[in-house]
Amino acid sequence: MKRRPLAQRYARVLYDLGRESSELDRLAADLARVLDVFSEHPELRQRFESLAVPAREKHELIESVFGDRVHRWVGNLLRLLVRRRREALLPDIVAEFAALRDREAGVLEAEVEAAAELDAATRQRLEEELARTLGARQVRLAVRVRPELLGGLVVKIGDRRLDASLRRRLVQLHRQLATGGRG
Repeated sequence: MKRRPLAQRYARVLYDLGRESSELDRLAADLARVLDVFSEHPELRQRFESLAVPAREKHELIESVFGDRVHRWVGNLLRLLVRRRREALLPDIVAEFAALRDREAGVLEAEVEAAAELDAATRQRLEEELARTLGARQVRLAVRVRPELLGGLVVKIGDRRLDASLRRRLVQLHRQLATGGRG
């Protein structure tokens, strides 16, 4: 089974529990804390994810590092991942949990490719226009500079992609000239 659908299932269950109990903020903070600890102490993450480390030792690690400092459902999730030998799913589960929160809050993530850096005003105007067009409360941009686009933008949101780059227009014009406008 692929990782993403599994991570989505774990995240969905944890999200639903948090939503029903109004503890989404706490769960999100605790999940982020777990990833922060693993990021700051890679040796702990390595022990947590290693197939060579016995489950008993991993449970001790979870108890000693996180104990009652994280919500019991987050602790239960860590122990469940160990029991099912799916520890490596944790970052994907946390990402899926965050995506569920964003989706419910009307926040969309957009990837933007531009020929040059976007100034703050242009970036804000683009975020507002995309939010208005897509009916989202907020759009967060991840901008990547790609000089080969020559101008314009390429915007990706989920499965949708809008290519409004100068490069694409030039390629289209080239095709039309080559075919006499028949293609």
